[in-house]
Amino acid sequence: MSFCVYDTQGWRLAGRTALILALGACLNACIYVSQPFTKSEALEELPATQNVIVSVTHVVLQKDRAQARRFWNFNQRVVNTLPENQGYLGHKLRLRLFSGEAWTMTVWEDRAALSQFVFGDVHDTAIMEAMSAVTDGRSFTTSVSVDQLPLSWDYAERLMDEKGQSLLGAGAL
Repeated sequence: MSFCVYDTQGWRLAGRTALILALGACLNACIYVSQPFTKSEALEELPATQNVIVSVTHVVLQKDRAQARRFWNFNQRVVNTLPENQGYLGHKLRLRLFSGEAWTMTVWEDRAALSQFVFGDVHDTAIMEAMSAVTDGRSFTTSVSVDQLPLSWDYAERLMDEKGQSLLGAGAL
């Protein structure tokens, strides 16, 4: 394609192409898909002022599609079994499109229930089998009252910046 100063059609086409490329780059970096907060019946029965434990994890996956698929398969197994865990109160998930970036937020009656889940067979197996797909990961837990649930993702990101601990460092798991 050749342009001259007076080729307005060529300039319009070039402008549209640049706009589409810029929007594509922005969408790649900005678009999150999130499911609504899923809560258990037990959560609905708790008083609004009762404190519960929230655990948030953020991971970035390798670009290798087979590794990422392996991670997502194990992730789905863990999510499917959440309601079977004693002390489970709710969860929500979020992923950033085209990036391999994922967030999980789970809510538990207490730290003992969270620990039982984390070191339980399904989660432990997922960690052992799929953690090799993770290039970066952080996690934190906090205590909040029931009336603060669910935490917003913006707030969870701020807490991650303040409290997040590496999942990949020595002794992290």
